[in-house]
Amino acid sequence: METKKEDTKDQSLSNQTAKNPEQKISDDIECLIQKKFDEVNHSNEKKLLAAKLSISERRVTFLLAILAILGILYPLYKTERNTDNVDNAIQNMERRFKELAGEYLRKPEIVCDISGKNLLNNSLTVGWSDDKTSQTFKIKNIGNAPAGATYIDLYVKHKEEDNLFLSGYLEPHGFYPVEIYPNDDPRYYTKFRVCVIGEFHAGRELDYRFDHSIKIDSPFEVPAMLKIYYNGPKPVEVPFTMRFIPKENKK
Repeated sequence: METKKEDTKDQSLSNQTAKNPEQKISDDIECLIQKKFDEVNHSNEKKLLAAKLSISERRVTFLLAILAILGILYPLYKTERNTDNVDNAIQNMERRFKELAGEYLRKPEIVCDISGKNLLNNSLTVGWSDDKTSQTFKIKNIGNAPAGATYIDLYVKHKEEDNLFLSGYLEPHGFYPVEIYPNDDPRYYTKFRVCVIGEFHAGRELDYRFDHSIKIDSPFEVPAMLKIYYNGPKPVEVPFTMRFIPKENKK
């Protein structure tokens, strides 16, 4: 009985031994497959990692290229903007300069004329106040800017100023008193304030005449000068000759 059991045990061991080579081969194959599978997975992971790195490198290269382009274009843009700003500033300066130059070049010019001729170095007849024989002369602003407040003084080279009873007539204002003022010009003996015009606009002209009330028998002449003060650097001087004529004998 025991012999039979031992035989059965030996047979079972023999069968197990017989099966082990197959199991070993199966295990080896499975191990090999797993190894290959691991190798394939590892290779795929490496390829995937390499692909990701390649994509990252391309992105970085692309970004660097974009930055390089921007680095070139931005200074050009700034330069263009700065150039435009400079051009605009220059244009504004040129326009302002022209305006200032125009304003500076615009200035008043005061002249006096008689019968279409300049009163300068000419003769002006001064008649009796009621005779209406006095000559009228014009005071003009022929410039292209206002003369501002304007006043006129008369200088006469005549020692007997008390005998020069003068009056003036400024159209359209009418009669204007002629007052003696302290003389400030050694070339003449007497100074009279003739009139104050006020704002004397460009293109404006006024008519003025002198009348006298001196009792004389014959005409006489006196050197005279008008000084016209306005907002210019110095007054306009108009030297001329005053020719006094006697009162007319009316019958």
